[in-house]
Amino acid sequence: MVCALALSLWRPDAIGMLLVVPAVSVVYPIAGLPVSMLVDAWWRLRWIVLVLGGGLWLFAGPETAAVNTGRVVALVLLADLVTRTTRMGDLLAVLERVLRPLRRLGVDAEAVALTISLTIAMVPVIAGLAEQVRDAQRARGRGSACARRCRCWCSR
Repeated sequence: MVCALALSLWRPDAIGMLLVVPAVSVVYPIAGLPVSMLVDAWWRLRWIVLVLGGGLWLFAGPETAAVNTGRVVALVLLADLVTRTTRMGDLLAVLERVLRPLRRLGVDAEAVALTISLTIAMVPVIAGLAEQVRDAQRARGRGSACARRCRCWCSR
């Protein structure tokens, strides 16, 4: 979490961000995870890189695209790494401790920590469900509605 906070607050240039993303990727094998999990995480990020990076490149320039897309990719990789290496009970306990000082402001630390940990736990479940739906559509010979519309529009 400290790395994610630092990455959110730090304002690097494009070169700095191009060094951060591979550094975050190197942490996967250091954490004892197989390289296949890193490849899987990068595969899931392909659309974020293409859509976000491409849009920013087009509308804001290459340096802005590299910095902001790199930041999002690094944060998502760090979140994936934390969820793969940390038990939910441990994550919940850390979140409660971090949020405890906010009780003075009326924040229910336990409820917020539970909400965050459940959200993190549900992301892979929803992603798995979406993949099953796509597989079922392909098995029935149907692509996504967006792909069908694009093919229809392009064939005109």
